[in-house]
Amino acid sequence: MEENKRKEVINAFLETFASKGLADTTSRDLAKSLKLQSGGLYYYFQSKDEAVVACAEEAVIRFEEKIIISAINDIEYTDRMIKNVRKNADEMAPIMRFLTQFCSSPKYEPQSKKITEKLFARCRYYAGKAADKLGCELGEVAPYIYMGIMTVSHYMLFGAQEYISAQIDVFKDQINRLKANDKTISR
Repeated sequence: MEENKRKEVINAFLETFASKGLADTTSRDLAKSLKLQSGGLYYYFQSKDEAVVACAEEAVIRFEEKIIISAINDIEYTDRMIKNVRKNADEMAPIMRFLTQFCSSPKYEPQSKKITEKLFARCRYYAGKAADKLGCELGEVAPYIYMGIMTVSHYMLFGAQEYISAQIDVFKDQINRLKANDKTISR
């Protein structure tokens, strides 16, 4: 399948999973999302499970792009970073709920483990990018980057600002401390 078409199909399927939930989405729902006949899913994937895994992989890519990379790009501007991450997290919440359903399903455990291991391995890379931008050591910022990722994930799942405000404050304070120690960052 051509790459652009594959991306279009995965996006349509992912939106369907995000709106209906993993367990309640049928093959017919997926085909309908592309205005296909009920078996149309099998033109693009060998099985619904294969489509589910492809959508989970896309969900992780979106999470990285809209949450992690966006935050790292804005890390020197803490208030803007927090505001943009919150906005992106609100938009991505249904997709994170789908990803959580996928990761917690015993049916998809082997694929889920592989996908999440890749993400966790890349988190060290992102922490390194943050350290470079802040002019600090990896060990000074990495725990806060990991905490920030988990905090945003929880916010996306539960949607309650009051449950994460303490973590956001700790994260923001530490990033501001690291910025204050690096004289090359313009404030």
